[in-house]
Parts: sequence; structure tokens; C-alpha cells
Amino acid sequence: MEDRALLTSPTCAMAFVRPAPGIALIHFAGHDVGQFGDRPMLEVERLLGGEGQLFIDARGARGASIDVSGQWAAWLMRQAGWRTVMLVQAPFMRVSAEFVSRFGQFGDRFRVVTDEAAFEAELGAAVAREAARDAGGGV
Repeated sequence: MEDRALLTSPTCAMAFVRPAPGIALIHFAGHDVGQFGDRPMLEVERLLGGEGQLFIDARGARGASIDVSGQWAAWLMRQAGWRTVMLVQAPFMRVSAEFVSRFGQFGDRFRVVTDEAAFEAELGAAVAREAARDAGGGV
């Protein structure tokens, strides 16, 4: 299975990576107005193949339309066992991310963070846990 994918348009880019089994990372930059349809969600499903953790690095993102935010919220609601952490820096992206979280009533299953170091540390810890699990180290 290919562990990477890239979607680009004149105004948006999304790079998908699977840093470890059960973990998908999206690097999102630009403005998402729905130009990719459901392809971003399909890429995440392909990378995870089931339950997992989704990390969204949106520090380069400037915005997402309300329709796109609603699509992500609806899709994430169907992923009952998933946990999502989203790094945002642009004010409009924070509003979009918080809309997704509130609309989906995810509680602690969807976290919005603004601190890059905290995001990187959480991603690194998740990857390390999966590596230990794969190596037979448990937890």
C-alpha cells in the first residue's frame, strides 16, 4: 500500500502520509472550497484502513468553506473510534476547526491546538506507541 498521496489545485494542497500503522497525517495549505470533493476523506480511509488517529497539520491553511467543514464533520461522525488532533494558526481556520468539533460533538476525540511543539510532540508520541505495539512491546 502506498503510504503517501498528494492533492493539489491552484489554491490548495493536501499531502497525506501514514507515519505509522493506524496514524494518518494531513499537511493542508491554502484555501479548501471543496475542489477535491470527497477525495481527502477517501485518502484518509485508504491510509488507515479502519480505526485510527488523524493528525491534521493546517498551519499553512488559510481557510475552508462552511460546506467543506460540514463535510468533514459529517464524515468524522461516521468514524466512531477515531481520534483527531488539528493544528491551526490562521484565525479563520481555528473557527472552522472549532465548528467541526462542536457540530460533531466529539468531545475529547477532536482537539484543536495552536502550539506547533505540542502538536509535534503528540504526533511523535502516537507514532512511538504504534512502533512499540508493532514491535510487540504492548501499549
